[in-house]
Amino acid sequence: MIVAALGSKAHASVGTDAILYELDPAYRRRARQREVTKDPSFGGALRRLRLQEGLGRGDFGKVSDKTIARIERGEVGKPHARTLAAIARRLGGAPDEIRTF
Repeated sequence: MIVAALGSKAHASVGTDAILYELDPAYRRRARQREVTKDPSFGGALRRLRLQEGLGRGDFGKVSDKTIARIERGEVGKPHARTLAAIARRLGGAPDEIRTF
């Protein structure tokens, strides 16, 4: 039995999560969604707001979809003021308001 082989319920739980993540697409989607809702970064807030508004990454005019993706993944530490202004304009708010989502 897996639990006996691992020696503790904590290890069994982690193992079960790994197995489910690997084999069950619905579980993977739920796990990713949980991670998105927990991300406290500016990029996480941007992604939550973008999805809430029903926008794709390519819906930000002069800001490329690659730039939006990089911001959401945290690869851009602090976006340029013009980029933030363009994003906020498309979302209908101020740049400072994005982080609150």
